[in-house]
Amino acid sequence: MKVKEIMAKNVVVCSVDDPVSSALAKMKNYKIHQLPVLNKSQVAGMITLESIVKKEVDPASTKVSTLMNYCPVISPEASTEDAIELILGSNMRALPVFDTELRGILSENDVIKHVKINSGLEGKEAVVVEEKDNVGKVKHIMSYENLSRVPVVNNGKCVGVVGTIELIKIVEGKQKFAGREGRMKDRGYKESLNIDETLVTAIMREPVVLKANAKNEQILEKLRQHEEVLIENGSLKIITPKDVLRMLVKPRKFAYVQITGLDKNDAEHAEKTQKEAEIMLKKISRATEIQPLKIMVERHKKEGGKTKYSVSAQLPTQLGTFISTKAYGWNYVTVMQQSLKNLEREFFKKFEKQRTQKKRGRMKG
Repeated sequence: MKVKEIMAKNVVVCSVDDPVSSALAKMKNYKIHQLPVLNKSQVAGMITLESIVKKEVDPASTKVSTLMNYCPVISPEASTEDAIELILGSNMRALPVFDTELRGILSENDVIKHVKINSGLEGKEAVVVEEKDNVGKVKHIMSYENLSRVPVVNNGKCVGVVGTIELIKIVEGKQKFAGREGRMKDRGYKESLNIDETLVTAIMREPVVLKANAKNEQILEKLRQHEEVLIENGSLKIITPKDVLRMLVKPRKFAYVQITGLDKNDAEHAEKTQKEAEIMLKKISRATEIQPLKIMVERHKKEGGKTKYSVSAQLPTQLGTFISTKAYGWNYVTVMQQSLKNLEREFFKKFEKQRTQKKRGRMKG
């Protein structure tokens, strides 16, 4: 089956110069998690809800290009297997379908509508929060555990789920507060409001929960209509569309690199970053299984026409998620290279420590 046979053809898009608030409004209106970002007629990247809710920015004054992820595109003539491999390798929920122009978009859900699974779908242990917890804790978990959905429990029973789509309310709340705060300051008033302290119960949605003996087709049918399925059997497991895709094909040998913070004029920087990151990932992938590397670029004050940069990186692995110490400087390439070196050093420090502990354990045995 080819991509063009199952892709969505009516694509909601945004431009590199659009404010994030405009992209956010489209996502909310159409209930989608990502938008292809166009620079004229070319695909510049994708902006995702995840990248918006995890950043403390003013959506009205921040351009889409600041938060978009550089991502691969898939040909309409490509096979479904190639598309699945690319979705898994890039860790995106959907990819733009492009040849000479944007033809459509292919999402995880588009794919699982046309598949069957023979072996059992078991899922993985869910990272959860309690009813009494606040949104700030959910955002922390999403960021450091590399998750986009967090179940809410009460006495061990699942009562809700908070995903990135629910966090739109929080981003909108901050946007409204920012404007109100500015007007209040003009009158000499101050107002204190921490949106992250909102209880998760205020924004969570109803969960889809099945028993442990649920059949594959029952799970797939629910996944075709919902973002995730939760399996309750003493503990709580979560199954997502990506779990289905992983059973169909093996992901790419080396994880894709996601870069945020570079704009449409930074193609040369993006290419250099990609090459440097791939060199580092090849080293780390020999030691453990890795997921897509996220590189976050921030611009700071300008002096004499020069821009100061800070770069940090985040890499989920089987040994845990590694976050590099931020590197700062005026030369982007030097700063980026330093950030990647910091990440590589942190990884191999922990890797060597665990390997030493295992050796000692074998010697004692």
